[in-house]
This record gives sequence, C-alpha cells and structure tokens, in this order.
Amino acid sequence: MLNKLNIYTILTIIDIEYCLTARQLYKLSNVMPTGELTHTIAESNPDSQFLMKPLLGEKLKPVLSNLDDGILYLSKIGVLKETINIVSKSTPLFNSFSDSTTFENIVASDQKYVAGCDGIFVQEQGIPKIIPVSNDAMVEIGVSDDKMTATLTVYPSLPGGKSLQVTDVLKAMQKAGIKTGVDKNTIKTTLLTSSNRKQPIRDVKVAAGKLPGDGEDGRIECTIDWQIHSKPSVNKNGTLDFHEIHSVVAVNKDQVVGKIIPPRKGTRGNDIFNNTIEAPLGKAADISSSHNVYVSTDDDSTIHSKIDGFLEFTNSSIIIKEQHVVSGNIDFHTGNISGNGSLKISGSVLNGFRLNLRDDIEIGGNVGDAIIDAGKNIIVKGGFSGTEHGKIKAGGDVSLKYIENQNLYSNGTLTFSKNIVNSNVYISNYIKGSGGGSCIVGGYTIAGQGIEVASIGNDSGTRTIIELGYDFSIREKIESNRQKIEEAIEQVKKIDRQIISFSEMKRLNPTQVESLKTIAEERKSHLSQVESLKEQNEELKNKTLEPSSALLKCTRKIYPGVTVVINGRQLEIKEVMNGKTFQLSKEGEITF
Repeated sequence: MLNKLNIYTILTIIDIEYCLTARQLYKLSNVMPTGELTHTIAESNPDSQFLMKPLLGEKLKPVLSNLDDGILYLSKIGVLKETINIVSKSTPLFNSFSDSTTFENIVASDQKYVAGCDGIFVQEQGIPKIIPVSNDAMVEIGVSDDKMTATLTVYPSLPGGKSLQVTDVLKAMQKAGIKTGVDKNTIKTTLLTSSNRKQPIRDVKVAAGKLPGDGEDGRIECTIDWQIHSKPSVNKNGTLDFHEIHSVVAVNKDQVVGKIIPPRKGTRGNDIFNNTIEAPLGKAADISSSHNVYVSTDDDSTIHSKIDGFLEFTNSSIIIKEQHVVSGNIDFHTGNISGNGSLKISGSVLNGFRLNLRDDIEIGGNVGDAIIDAGKNIIVKGGFSGTEHGKIKAGGDVSLKYIENQNLYSNGTLTFSKNIVNSNVYISNYIKGSGGGSCIVGGYTIAGQGIEVASIGNDSGTRTIIELGYDFSIREKIESNRQKIEEAIEQVKKIDRQIISFSEMKRLNPTQVESLKTIAEERKSHLSQVESLKEQNEELKNKTLEPSSALLKCTRKIYPGVTVVINGRQLEIKEVMNGKTFQLSKEGEITF
C-alpha cells in the first residue's frame, strides 16, 4: 500500500520526532492523534520505516529565511549542530515509489530515497528536500535604498568551519557591484570582533558614497558702503570733525545700489556603485523683500534705486526709504545728515549741526544755531533761536512757532504762531502770523507778496524793517553781482600795478611785450565784466521798484521805529497805529 500512496500525503500526515518502524508507529497511533490513515498505513506495512519528521508550516519559515545559495549556515541561525535534527549524507529517508519524482539533494538508492548530502530534511510547498548545512563563517552585504551606503553582517564559523578573510568580504562586495568608498579597516575590525566573540556582528557600515556638495545660494550684494560707521571724519588739518559721522546712507534715484550674485552648483558626488550624482544648484536670490529698487533691463544683475532716499541693507534685502527717521535729537550721536529724501526728527537740532535734504524736513523740537537746508518744506514744531549763527533755507514753505536772532529763507510761505524777533527773514511769497499774539520785532523781514501779522514793533521803538513787493532772490542776485564787481576791480588794480612795473623798464623784450599784451586784454575783460554786472544790477534794482499788489496787514498795533518799504517806497511809522493795511496806491505811494 505504501508504494501506491502519494509521498506528499505521507510526509504531511506523519508528525513524529524519531525514526520508528511501522509496528512502533502502529503502537503510537493508538495513543497519538495521527489520524486513521496513518493507522491504516502502519497496519498494512508492518516492515516499513518512517525515518524522520520533516519541518512543516510555520516551522519551515525560519529555516528558509536563513538560506544563502541553498546552504544553511548554522551560525546564522545561532544554533549548534546538535540542536537541530540533521540528516547525514546517504541516510535513508523513505521507500521508493511507483511515480518517478526528482527531489533536491535527495537521491534514489536501492529502492529507497536517501540524503544526497548532510542537511535538514524539510518540506517546501509540499515537496521534500534536503537543505545543505555548513559550519563556515558567512558574510552578508546590504545596500541602502539610495545606494549611498553598504553594510556588512558577519556570522562567525562554528567548530570545524572556515573563517572569513578581508578578501572574502571584498569579493562579496565586488559581486554586489560596490566599487568605491570601501572602508577596509572597518571590515577587518568587524571580522576580528565577530571571530573573538563568537557572535554575529550586524549592519556595520563598510562603504559610503560621496554626497554632492551643497550649491551656493544666490544673494543680493550691496555695492555701496552701507555700514553706519558712527566715527568722526578727519579734516584736512588732521583734526576730527565729530559733526560728520555718517549716520545715514543716502542714495539717488536710478543709482546703482546692488548686484545679484547668481547661485552656483556644488561639487559632484557619487554612490557606492560609482554612479555620478549631480550637485544641486543653489537657490536664486530673492529680490521680493527689497523695496523701492528695480533690476536693470540692460543688465539683470544690477539693482538700482527707484527713488531718492536712504538705504538700509538687512537680511540680504536692500530697502530704500523716502524718509529717514531720527528718534531723538540731531547731536553727536547722529552727526550732520544730508541726502535726497526727507527727514523726520522727533527731537531738536542742536547748535553746530547741519541738515541738507532734497525733500521735506520735519523737526519735533527746537532748532538752535544750526544750518538747515531743504529742497521742499520745513516744519519745526518748536522755535528757531540762537545767536544769529543759525540758518534755515527751504525751497518750499516753512512753519514754526517763533524765530529769535536767526536767519530764515523760504521760496514759499512762512507761517508762525508767536513772534519773529531780531531776525533776518526772507520769504518769496507770504508771511502769515497765525496767532492773535503774533508779532514781528526788530531785524529785517521781506516778503514778496504780503505779510499778515497781529503787531509789528514794540513800545521801546526797536528798529524794525518790513519790506514787500519782490522776490528776495533778486536782492541775493544783486549782492552776488556786487561781490563779483569788487573781485573784478581788485583784479584790475593788480593788473594796473603790473603795467606800471612794465612801464618803468627802459626796453621790453619780445616775451615781456607779449605778457603786457596778455594782461592788457585781461584788464579789458575785467572792466567789461564790471560794466555788465553793473547793468544787471541796475535792471534788478528797477525790478524791485516796479509797483506790485503786495499788502502789509497789521491786525492790531504797529509801533514807532518800524519802517515799511513797498517796492522801494518807504514809510516811517511815527506813532502807534491800530489795525492798518499798507499798500501802494495807483500813484505809487504807500497808503493805509
């Protein structure tokens, strides 16, 4: 019956630990749950031998998982030879069968199937086979998913087995295709440690690729000196000027303020198979966080300022601000400030400092003996006072509380709320005293189109000159021409002295004759310049005399000591007058 029964069925139903005869199996079957079919086989074939138990089901998995090239390395599963049932070569396994079947490492011999080698008798997917066993040491090479590292796992040899050498590991790595980054010292150390400890050493990194070097990010580079040095400048004579410490960086519209540095690639890398890994390109510079700048259409690496203003360079961003803000006073901490934007100061401007801005200036406090020049408007929340060494000059309007012992120029309108005392005030348009207590006392005040104020002069008869009817720039031009005339006349006098020295010579050589001709021409040119400037001044003076509609409106009192001049016509105030408006009549006389 055994010869006719399918071998796989027999291997499946037998579940015993030792080699038994059929009679022994028959006896055991009476007490073991081996099944009715097993009982029948044993009863029908009393001389048959059932030589061993095959590994089945879940018991088979750990054996198969430790196979390498069809060989089971005992050290890999951490057992000695005696702990598992190993069949020696030529051990009979089962009787021959009528159906011809070939089994792995199982051969037919004398009507029986015997082990073809030392190994473990198992059943894999219903088919019996012998798995060869080995006491040799073994090596496993692992490769990471990114192919950048290789790991080594070493299983030591058991008694009688062959140990591993470094060359064995290198061959295994070569077989795996690993070409570069091999760490031979680590391999040697790992093999020695495993051999000495008689223990497996797992997942030791023994090869590494070379990561590509990071690319260099693009950046924005400021091309002008944007650092605030806050150090005094050095004068020509070697002394330090603590007023000039460069506390701001001013720029002009369309000025080149920076450049864009493009990103760069890093160095190439390679994996352990020596495949090239291209280096990444750095990130491009981000100009979006910069403000009031633009990139040149002709050169996409050049950054220009959109406006006149002040530069700040922070976190690789260029910021151009229209207005620079000073929290506090203009003093030795800030130094003088100049630029083409506007300026806002929360505090005061102290003596000796200068401000020069193309746009507006706003001052939260007072102004002392300082020089302030703005291309547009100037607002002073406090007053302007000192020792006549200060000067305010505005291309637009000026607004403040008071002026005392100072000089002020405006091409627009002046508005004040308190007083103007002993000051020189030159205004192209109007002067407006906005408060009921506004007054002008002492000094010289000129307004091209008119003045409105509460009172002028005082009880003490302080000399006060008020002039109207023309732009003060004409007066400045006349004064400038007068200085040029004086300079030209001095040059003529100098030439005259040279001519006299030539005339005292008995005879002139040709060179001296030419020199005399040259200086004579220079004298003629200077005299011509004098005449031309005198004519210009005469024309300018005539303009100041042309009648205008300018008005002087005094809403309260005007005191003796005040002189009113309208287009060259002069009126001395002899007695206190109340609420008068002064202007030119059709006849060209000052009326009120």
